[in-house]
Amino acid sequence: MSSSSSSRFGAPESVDLRYNGKVCSCGQKTLIKIVESEVKPSRGRLYFVCPAATCGFQGWCIPYAINGNPTATTTSRAGDGFEQMVVAIKTRVEVVEAKQEMVKQMVVGCLFVFFISVAILVCKL
Repeated sequence: MSSSSSSRFGAPESVDLRYNGKVCSCGQKTLIKIVESEVKPSRGRLYFVCPAATCGFQGWCIPYAINGNPTATTTSRAGDGFEQMVVAIKTRVEVVEAKQEMVKQMVVGCLFVFFISVAILVCKL
């Protein structure tokens, strides 16, 4: 998996995901939503949905590129569910790695402030 780098202010760089737009059965441009349910294993995945909710159109968002690199779905047969799952997992791992790096930097920053505060208190005694 790729390692994430950070900007000079400590915030991780974002993951650039590219999706092809879809049109629902009503002929409208679909919306992209995020699965937010705590109990669903698909939590965090993106999906397409009909904006009017009249035709019931839904479908998973599978990126055609991640950070400018074509995904496996753009180079293999389009209906291969396994390849789509691999791409979705890789995407989620990259996002988690970026967040993990941000948390590491926040912990280091908090520890730095803590030790400086302790040093100041010790000097005052």
